[in-house]
Amino acid sequence: MLTPRVHLFVCTNLRPPDDPLGCSCAASGSVAVYQAFREAVFRHGRQGDVWVTRTGCLVHCRTSPTVVVYPAGDWYSGVTPEQAEAILARYL
Repeated sequence: MLTPRVHLFVCTNLRPPDDPLGCSCAASGSVAVYQAFREAVFRHGRQGDVWVTRTGCLVHCRTSPTVVVYPAGDWYSGVTPEQAEAILARYL
């Protein structure tokens, strides 16, 4: 079984505009954040040991887009595509 050394989870949850929970990560640009992380992983040739996975709600909607990194357990909020490279560099 393949096991990543680092696993980034990017919330790409999308809620209807009238949802009582309010904002969603997808509406805040999280799909672009996900793509930026994937591109950075490939650029560094690390797709074997660094995984990037889209997730549903990570419960930090007010500060979306949200990213969590395991096994470190580090959480990032308000992430932009431009920040992906710097965040990833911390774990390479």
